[in-house]
Amino acid sequence: MESPFFTILDTWTTTSPDEQRLRIVTALITRAAETEELARAAHKQLLDWATKGHPHRRMVVAQACSGRYGMRWPHMAFVRLRHILAADDEAARIAASALSTHAAASTDGLQRVVETVETWFERYPTHLAGPRAFLALTDPTHSVLDTLMSAAQAAPATRDFLINGWMQTLRQPDVRDHAHQILLGWARAAHEGRLNRATTFGILTDVRNAHTPLDAMSRFLYGSPDQDDKALIEARFALANLRACNHTQCSEPHCPLNEAAGPFPGSTTGGPGETPP
Repeated sequence: MESPFFTILDTWTTTSPDEQRLRIVTALITRAAETEELARAAHKQLLDWATKGHPHRRMVVAQACSGRYGMRWPHMAFVRLRHILAADDEAARIAASALSTHAAASTDGLQRVVETVETWFERYPTHLAGPRAFLALTDPTHSVLDTLMSAAQAAPATRDFLINGWMQTLRQPDVRDHAHQILLGWARAAHEGRLNRATTFGILTDVRNAHTPLDAMSRFLYGSPDQDDKALIEARFALANLRACNHTQCSEPHCPLNEAAGPFPGSTTGGPGETPP
């Protein structure tokens, strides 16, 4: 007869769950994973909860993987954390913190997390786990970034990880605001001397060059070290702060983007601002 143990845990995570009850469930399923008779089912249960999207079960998985379970079975914990990082909620924040903590614990732990995130970028290029994990590792408020930056000065592989991580992360609009905050954190840390300026801005320059073409427009928008023309500074400020025109409804008769787009499908006049019948 099948044990009712996991059925009871399932019920506890859905029936009036509170923080204390979720902590109890986390402790019980962690203990089950450490028990020979229940281990296989416990690993499977955590994976199932990680993939199904129920908020309280996600919390249990994140808490388990940030505790004893994650320390004993890091590779299995990382698989479950990847699923947790698909969403933006408290469980995902616990998952990101768990990865940072594991990376900060030892040199082997850092290497394990870096290799894991690199694998996520390669195998799951549209998944948000890689970018969210990368932003957690590169947060200037955590000590992991100091270690990564020091390593980047001596190890090209670490520098490549940071450059590629930024390139992959900047492609994901769902983490745009978080990425901007981390970039600001890098700038402030370099300004205050907490990060090496040459390493920090060298990496960001490589990211910028890979992220945008080095053409006349990029020089106009971003500038160059020997260019401080006040007119260009004013233009950049305007471009950064003015709202873009919605050219599908633009009333300007000679709008170049309207002209380039041509008449709307089904339009008989082709006039700007008209909508098809």
